Amino acid sequence: MKTRDIYITISASVALIAQTLAADKKELTSVFFQMDYIYNAQFAGHVVALEKGYYEDEGLFVISSIGVSTNPTMVDRVVDIEYAIGTTHSFALLRSIEAGAPVKAVGTMFQFYPNGWIYLEDGPFKSIEDMGKVRVGLHDKSSAFDKMLVKLAGFQIDDLNVTELPEVPHDPRRVLNGDVDVMTGYLVEEYVTLDMKSGGKGEIILFNETGYEGYGQMLFTTNTMIEERPEVIRGFLKAQQKGWDDAIANPRETAELIHSAYSPDLSVDQMEQALIAMKILVQPDGPPSLKPISLERMEAARDLLLEFNMLNRTFPIDLVVDNRFNP
Repeated sequence: MKTRDIYITISASVALIAQTLAADKKELTSVFFQMDYIYNAQFAGHVVALEKGYYEDEGLFVISSIGVSTNPTMVDRVVDIEYAIGTTHSFALLRSIEAGAPVKAVGTMFQFYPNGWIYLEDGPFKSIEDMGKVRVGLHDKSSAFDKMLVKLAGFQIDDLNVTELPEVPHDPRRVLNGDVDVMTGYLVEEYVTLDMKSGGKGEIILFNETGYEGYGQMLFTTNTMIEERPEVIRGFLKAQQKGWDDAIANPRETAELIHSAYSPDLSVDQMEQALIAMKILVQPDGPPSLKPISLERMEAARDLLLEFNMLNRTFPIDLVVDNRFNP
């Protein structure tokens, strides 16, 4: 079954479209899934669950929307729809909940934040201790998030030789061209691009290796959904888990599936390599995927954001996480 991409945020419109699309599948329950990016390896588990019928096996008819904007945020969109599930990283989720968003994390596709420091193995940067001696590429040296990442690496941002990359902040060509020696980038895209274009010489130090405890690709939903449709959440996560286990076990097949069904402009080879690299994010200790969310790690992530003034107040983590639906 192919999903339909729907670019909407108004609850009534979503409900009407869901009813129309599911008219011939009355035995299935419709659920809206708000992605926070495009169809690529990052959503491989979701694509496999759609295309191989794992959602239908759980009695669900899933309607998906891709998203790349921050205004409205993915949290805002899910709150508007109410009976929906979305993805975002823990930093955005914590800030939204602090602001009063009635949502909770119910699962996580990635067990670590998918960003890190990318560099070439034959360049002057060999380890995190070298950061003070090389040229560092950052999106914005004045941003609290970049300052936090640098401090976790053991440095102060003003003591580094920083090149700001505001327009295309994670473009790996800046490393390949020799503009910088190390920079921030996503494992799923920039690291894989760097590694492939350099003939296998790309390297990455994920931010969790230097102490950032945040999660990437957290699955969250509204408190209303939790209270009124717990079986939908449970079925959704079970299908996603099965999809991710399948995707990680079969990277080439999955890359070809994403390419043929959703993203013909993306390289099959690059998505295959991304899926191979992503195993450390999805299954760091082996299958199954979708491990329970660590409350201790979320508390550490909250406290770190407080330290760098990216949150204004503390609050209990049980307001943020609900692990009851984990498969």
